[in-house]
Amino acid sequence: MRREASPPTATTRPNRTTQRRLPRLSAERFGSGERKEEEEKLAEAKRSETAP
Repeated sequence: MRREASPPTATTRPNRTTQRRLPRLSAERFGSGERKEEEEKLAEAKRSETAP
């Protein structure tokens, strides 16, 4: 029973760390570009609303 209980805890720990690291890496790599594009779209939308 103890041997069966220890492996799942060992497997869940690295999974949690990888899940925490992956979103950060993706946010650093892709999030910055997407955020810039979204900000540009919002700025254009505001300009189009205020211009006419």
